[in-house]
Amino acid sequence: MKKMFHNFEIIEQSEISEYKYPGVWAMFGIKKGDNSSKYICLNVGKNKCIGDELKIDFERLECFMPFRKKIYKNQFNEEKFTYKEYATRQDWLYKEISEKYESIIIILVTNETEKLYTIEKYFAYSTKAAYWVSNGRYSPNRVIDSLEISKIRNDINISEIDKSLIKKIDEFKKWYDNQ
Repeated sequence: MKKMFHNFEIIEQSEISEYKYPGVWAMFGIKKGDNSSKYICLNVGKNKCIGDELKIDFERLECFMPFRKKIYKNQFNEEKFTYKEYATRQDWLYKEISEKYESIIIILVTNETEKLYTIEKYFAYSTKAAYWVSNGRYSPNRVIDSLEISKIRNDINISEIDKSLIKKIDEFKKWYDNQ
C-alpha cells in the first residue's frame, strides 16, 4: 500500500534525526477496523525543522500523558520548583489519532524553504486532511462541503510555488480521491 506514496519520500521514525531542515509533511493512516485499507490524510504540517516537530509527534502517538512533571528554571539555569504541565491540544489530537488509526505513514511533501504555509494549505485542502486546522480563524458553525473545499483550494495563490511540486500534489490528489 505504500506504493501510493511513491512520488513522496516516506519519513521513517528511525531516521527522523536526518530531517533537520524546513519543509511540509503529511500524516496518513488507516481507520482501525476498516477492511478497505483506505489511507486517510490525517494532518499536514510545516516547520523550520520538521525532524524536531515529528519527533514530538511520534512521541505523542506512542504515549499519551495527561500531564508531565516539569522543572522551573530561572534565567541562570537554577532549578526553583517543579510543576505539572497538562496535556495540550496537540497531545489530545495525537491520542485521538493513535486510538482510531493504524498503519501511520508520514510523507515529506516538500523541503522547500519558502511559502511553506501556502504549500501546507494547498496539500491539506487537496486531501481534506481530517484533523488539520488552518492558522486562520474559522467559524465553528461553518460547514465546508466538497464544493467549498474546491473553491478554497482553487483560490490559493500557488503562482510562486514550484510547478513540479503542484503537479505532484495534483496527481496525488487524483489518485487519493479515487482510492
